[in-house]
Amino acid sequence: MQERTDRNRQKLAEREGRIRGNLNARQKRLEQGLVRDLSSLTPEPPQPTLRREEPRGHIPPGRGYAEHNLQPGTGSQPTGSGIASPLTETARTYAADPVWVESVDGFGYWRVKRVASITFEDAEGREVVFNYTGTQPAT
Repeated sequence: MQERTDRNRQKLAEREGRIRGNLNARQKRLEQGLVRDLSSLTPEPPQPTLRREEPRGHIPPGRGYAEHNLQPGTGSQPTGSGIASPLTETARTYAADPVWVESVDGFGYWRVKRVASITFEDAEGREVVFNYTGTQPAT
């Protein structure tokens, strides 16, 4: 008898859930309709627009000019004017100790001499030296 009562209660609970689900769906439809009707009664707010700008004139045609010659190496002062291209290599100094570089497959090593410094001469005959860190020149 108890089992029969439990089954009936379970069936009633299922039916109650379905009825509530249907009511919730019906209530949602009514709510959406009400919102749609109310929004049709109120005027829509104006869309924001960009403010109007006055048209600007064009740049009049003219001949280009430069007030100063700012190219490196061509200034009136001989110092502080930079390195003038092109550079020509005049000397190269290697480090005292070679570096051993492992091959890609790991089966061999290469002995590589590291560059300690390179000396160049620029277009105006000035000496330019590139010294690389972490190297001591060979004596």
